[in-house]
Amino acid sequence: MKTLLNRSSLGLAAAGLCSLALLSSCGDDGPNTKTDQPSTAAAGTQDAATSGDTLQQSRDALFNAAVYDLVTTISDNATYPVFNTKARDFLELLDKYCADLRAHSTDMRERVRAACALAKVIRNVGGAYERAEIAYRDALKEFQALTPQEIDSPEGQHTLSSIHNGIASCLLYQNKSAEALKYYQEALKIDEAQFKAVDMKEGDTISGKEAITALSRAVVEVVDSYRCLADCQLISDDPEEALDTYKKGIEIAAKYQGQPTVEMAVSFSKIYTSYANLEQKNGNTDKARQAWAVAANLCTAANNGTNDLLQKLETKRDYDALIEVLKATAPAEVPAEGAPAAN
Repeated sequence: MKTLLNRSSLGLAAAGLCSLALLSSCGDDGPNTKTDQPSTAAAGTQDAATSGDTLQQSRDALFNAAVYDLVTTISDNATYPVFNTKARDFLELLDKYCADLRAHSTDMRERVRAACALAKVIRNVGGAYERAEIAYRDALKEFQALTPQEIDSPEGQHTLSSIHNGIASCLLYQNKSAEALKYYQEALKIDEAQFKAVDMKEGDTISGKEAITALSRAVVEVVDSYRCLADCQLISDDPEEALDTYKKGIEIAAKYQGQPTVEMAVSFSKIYTSYANLEQKNGNTDKARQAWAVAANLCTAANNGTNDLLQKLETKRDYDALIEVLKATAPAEVPAEGAPAAN
């Protein structure tokens, strides 16, 4: 979703670019070069080591916020001319950072994360889909160099799914829908497995921020994967398969839409909207209107639940568009018998 940036967002972009230039060395977590201290080390030396660790953690946190959070902002808004120059400057710096990581760092997790971020920005800035596909495939190679434990972890599988989805989207934009389907299907297999690991059964309860966050992410990712696959099937001129795939995603969404997180509500509204659009195309206006209405309610839930200004603007925009289509497709009212004629 695209939203025009305000001045504060542009200021964040400028700050992020400066931070990237200053902190690019923070991502290099190579072999530990510290000298092990004997057990009789002075307290002051231990305090200094602790302080050094704390400083490194603070620098890493700042780097993460300045770079990786900014990737999403830049990618989502790169089509706006006022922002595009900053985005391209950021891309150049991120490209150099990835090259330096490959040359000097053995921290494979950071190399994977940086490579994925680079691919995403390349894809969304200027629509360089062929180059972005290469970057995503480079990220896949970096990912395959992780340890088996890292690959099989929930975070590792999340990353692998994202890479497959990234490659698929680049292929789709290059009009290679048949090849894109394979990668979307691979991503869906991963997301289905992650979802099944946390899916709640009847009577289950969940509490704790960490557990709720894990469930929300798994639900969102599997629903989004169903939607992306269905979109690709539709482009591949297979509307029946697409309709069936949308319905599978909606089945999961319906289970969790009673009290969704903001992320769930946004994800669910998208798949209900895509499903409704297809039903309308098939001539099933009543089904389409029901799904559009659900999507509009989910936009309201997301809007009420977030404090993020851009998200509020996006969900309000989507809600307004859904209300307009509901008005446009509303059946004509039949005047009641004996009702006065309009003057």
